Parts: sequence; C-alpha cells; structure tokens
Amino acid sequence: YFGKPVILASRLGDMAKNNQILISQEIAEKVKKWAKLVEAAPTEIQGFKNKIKYYKVKGLMDFALKEGERRKSSNIRFIVPEVIGMIFPKINSRKPAILKNISATGAGIEIIPKEDTPLNPEEEIIIDVKRFSIPGISEIPGRIVQVRKLTDESDEERPLVQVGISFTDINNEKKEILQRFHMI
Repeated sequence: YFGKPVILASRLGDMAKNNQILISQEIAEKVKKWAKLVEAAPTEIQGFKNKIKYYKVKGLMDFALKEGERRKSSNIRFIVPEVIGMIFPKINSRKPAILKNISATGAGIEIIPKEDTPLNPEEEIIIDVKRFSIPGISEIPGRIVQVRKLTDESDEERPLVQVGISFTDINNEKKEILQRFHMI
C-alpha cells in the first residue's frame, strides 16, 4: 500500500499538473486523502452506454509553496519544503533533513541533510514520514544501497549524494526508492 502512492506521486506529478490524469469515482474515493481532485461533468465515452462520471487529478504534490510556507486547507499529501527526520539505528542518532522536492520523473526524493550526516553504503536508515499523515505509516525502514557524489551547478558545486533506500512493504514486496541528498 505505501509504495504505490509514493511511486505514483513521484512519476505522475507533471501529468497531474497538466490535467492529464482522469480517474473514476471508485478510484477517487480511495485516493482522495492524498490527491487533490476536481469532479468533471459526466461525459460520453465511446464504448460505454451511459455518461461516465470522472475526476481530474489536479495535484499529487505541491511545488508551488514558498520556503517555510504551509497551506493548511490543502488535500495535497506531499507539501515541500518540509523538515523530516533521518534515523540511523546503528549509531542511535536522529538527524534533521529538509525534504526539498519529490521528483516527477521517478528519480525519487531530494533531501537536504546536515553536513555531518553519515551516508555509508549498506547502513540501515529510517525516514520519518509522520508529518505526511499517511494512515498506518510513520516510518520507512530501509538501507542505503548506493552513495554517489554528483555536482549540481545550480547549487554552487555542493556535493549531491544519490542514495537508494530499499525496504519491504506491508505485502512483503521489496521496494526501492532512489533518494537525492544535497549536503549543506
């Protein structure tokens, strides 16, 4: 359950902004807590006898907020920027990080941790997602599967670390989320 909404949001975000995702009433009921929906007028669709009622997905995340600003009445699940916690069980340490962006390309999540945050391959890590109010999920346990330093010209050559977090969802399926960490 958890992996699918996050992957859907990360990969289909751009399409949602352009009104390219249409969903049925049945699906709308299931996703309304983490998507912003607008009901469309019943429409005739080839192959169907009656007019079909559907919803436009207006947003699965929100890139439009200014730094530090929160929209209190929003139905959008992923509001950024947002402060989250990164937990390192091995060293019993919790570090703050800023969730800066949820990529619409499927590349993953961009997080800005503190400079002294240890990012070692194979290290266990837990991402605290309590602030997103996902029913039944407060943390994503996993491990760092890849650390790669990249440069990002727009960020004045600060090292960019790409990290894959792997975890097992409630259906016992292996999932992997590619994360991008800006070191500050």
